[in-house]
Amino acid sequence: GCVATILSDLGQGLTRTGKAAKPKVASPPTNFRIAVQPLGEQGEMALRCSRRVVKNFEPRYMHSGEVARKIGVSPRTLGRITGNVWMSEGEERFDVGLAVKAAAKGLCVPGYTQPEESGMGWRYSTAMIKVLEDYKAKFPWVWNALDMKNAPEDEGARGGMRLSELLPSKTSEERKAVVAAVLKWVKSL
Repeated sequence: GCVATILSDLGQGLTRTGKAAKPKVASPPTNFRIAVQPLGEQGEMALRCSRRVVKNFEPRYMHSGEVARKIGVSPRTLGRITGNVWMSEGEERFDVGLAVKAAAKGLCVPGYTQPEESGMGWRYSTAMIKVLEDYKAKFPWVWNALDMKNAPEDEGARGGMRLSELLPSKTSEERKAVVAAVLKWVKSL
């Protein structure tokens, strides 16, 4: 079956949250007539063909250990970069993680990551692997910091890794600019 969303007034539009925008002028209720016809022989053939095509474009997933080896990082680093990675500069905090999964909340971004069927660990799509490779190539210092730091799980409560320790040769403003570049790239995904 197909799923459709019908707006009360097609000219009305949507808000940022995806709800129908409030009309400026009250409009009369709109009625819809929907006709459903059987597919027939040609429709059945088209449906089988389209399912084959869609199946070829389904995301392919790899186990986290395989992905970590492929991109050359530890499984712990992979797990952290795909979640939240907090860094701080003075009182300011920055999350430079990709946030495509949140195990504690049972959340993930479809098409990029999914939990293992056993519930232990994650699987990553080829699209996610490309993002990880690009991130590592553009900002290797983030990955090196994660590998070197190997911080305890509660680091987020203390503000995360300190940029002054990670980039000691840069001034505070330069460090903020470096993190701003990372954040801009992450948000552009």
